[in-house]
Amino acid sequence: MVAYLLGGVGLFILGMSQLTEGLKSLAGDALRRALTKLTGGSIRGFLAGVGITAVVQSSSATTVMTIGFVSAGLISLTSAVSIIIGANLGTTSTGWIVSLLGLKFSVSIVALPLVGVGVGFRMFGHGRLRAFGTALAGFGLIFVGIDTLQEGMADLSTRFDLQKFVGSGIVEVLALIAVGAAMTIVMQSSSAAVATTLTALNAGAIGLHQAGALVIGQNIGTTVTAAIAAIGASAAAKRTALAHILFNLGTGVIAVLALPALGTISEAVRTAIPSDPAAVSIAAFHTAFNAIGVLIFLPLVRPFSMWVGRLIPETKSPLVSRLDRSVTQTGPVAIEAAKRTLADIAAEIGKVGATVIRRQNGRAEAERTAKNTMQALEAVRKFMAATVIDPNSQVDHKRHVANLHAVDHLAELSKLLLVMQRVPESLDSEIQVSLARAFELLNTSNRSDDSRPATGSETIIGSVRDLLRDARHQVLSDTAIGKANPEESFAHLDFIRWADQCLRHVGRTAFYLYGPETIDDQVAY
Repeated sequence: MVAYLLGGVGLFILGMSQLTEGLKSLAGDALRRALTKLTGGSIRGFLAGVGITAVVQSSSATTVMTIGFVSAGLISLTSAVSIIIGANLGTTSTGWIVSLLGLKFSVSIVALPLVGVGVGFRMFGHGRLRAFGTALAGFGLIFVGIDTLQEGMADLSTRFDLQKFVGSGIVEVLALIAVGAAMTIVMQSSSAAVATTLTALNAGAIGLHQAGALVIGQNIGTTVTAAIAAIGASAAAKRTALAHILFNLGTGVIAVLALPALGTISEAVRTAIPSDPAAVSIAAFHTAFNAIGVLIFLPLVRPFSMWVGRLIPETKSPLVSRLDRSVTQTGPVAIEAAKRTLADIAAEIGKVGATVIRRQNGRAEAERTAKNTMQALEAVRKFMAATVIDPNSQVDHKRHVANLHAVDHLAELSKLLLVMQRVPESLDSEIQVSLARAFELLNTSNRSDDSRPATGSETIIGSVRDLLRDARHQVLSDTAIGKANPEESFAHLDFIRWADQCLRHVGRTAFYLYGPETIDDQVAY
C-alpha cells in the first residue's frame, strides 16, 4: 500500500516536472515574448496567467517566471500580480483533468505508450522534437501516477477509516487545512497534492468535506514555492511573492466560509454527472473559491500592488536591482535582465562623464561612480556566469555574447573614469561640448523599452575623434615652436588620449547593447 502511494505520488510529480520542462523548452523565447505582449494591463495579465498555467500545468513555474520577469523589468508589479491571480485560477484545471479523465477509467493502456514514444523522441530527437518528447513522456507519467495512486488508495480505504478521526468543527477543518498545506510543501506541487486528495476521495478513504478542507490547504501551500524563490531575491521578487501569499490566504478565508455549501455544489454536480459527482464537486469547489478571489482582487490589483510595494521597499543598489538569481535557469529572461542592467550602468557612466567634461562635477564624483559601476559589473559577471543558455538557441547565444562584449567595454570605461584626466582650461569649447554629447549617448539609452540611442551617434563620435586628432596636432605644433608651455601641453595630450579611449568604448558599448544599426562598425571599432 505504502509503496503504491509513494510511487504514485512520485510518478505524478515526475510527470508534472517533465511536462513543464518540455513545454517551456518547446516555447523557448516565444514564452517570454508572449508574456510581455499579453501583460499590457491587469486583464491581459490575468488572462496570460490563466492560459499559460493551464497549458504548462504548473502555477509554480508561472510564478517563478513572473518573479523573474518583474525583477528583470520586463513587466510591472501590477502586471505580475495580475498574472499570479490568473495562475491561481489556471492551476485548478488539474483537478478537472484528474476528476474527468484520470479517475473515470484506466488510461495506462494509452499512457504507457505515450511515455515510450516520448522517451524515444527525447533520446534520439533534437531541438523542438526533443522538447516535445519530454512533454509527451511527462503527460503519460501523470496518468500512470494517478493509476498507481488509485491502487494504493483503494487498499488504504479497506484498512483505515480516516473519516471517523476527523469531525466537522472549525478546529478539525483548520487541522485538515494544515495537512493540505503540508502535503503541497512536501510534494512541492499543489497539483500532485490535489490529485492525491481526489484519488483518496474516489477510493472512499476520505469524505467530501474533508477533501474540500484539504484542497483549501493545498491552495494555500502552493505559495511556499514563491516564498522560497523570493528568499535573498530582489525587492520586486519579494513583493510578487508577498502578493501571491496574501491572495491565496484571502481566497482561503473565502473557501472556509464557503465550505458548508460544498454539499449544495455536490448536488448540483450530481444532476449533471450522476455517475461520480464527488471528485468533480471538489474540482468545481476549487475553481469556485479561486474565481471569487479573482472577482474581489482583480479590480483592486493596482492599489493592492502599490500597497505591497510600500510594505517591501527597495534596499539593493538601483544598478543591480534587476539581477535575480532565481531567473538564471530561464535563459531569455536572464539575458534581458543583464542587458537592462548594463543599460543602467552605461547611463550612469554617460551622465557622470558628461557632467565632468562640462566641469559640473569634479574628479571625486567620477571616482565614486567608477567604483559603483565596477561593483555593479562584477555582480553582472556573476549573474551571467550562472545563466543557463539553451545550446540550440542561436538568438540567445548571440544576445548573451553581445552582453559579454558590453560588460568588457563598460569595465574599461569605469577604469577610465577612475583615472579621469583634468579637463584642460585651454580645451576648445567645441571639443568640450561634442565630447559631453558623446558621453550622453550612453545616458539616452537608459529607457524602459528597447529604444535605441539618438540617431546620428556614429557621426557624433566620428566628428569628435576628428576634432581630437586636429587638437593633438595643434598642441604638438604650438609646443614645437614655443607657443605653448610644454608641461601644459603634455597634460593636454594626456586628456586627448584619455578622451579618445573613452570614445572607443562608448561607441562599442552602444553597438553591443543596441545593435549595429546604432553605430557603424567601422567607426566604433
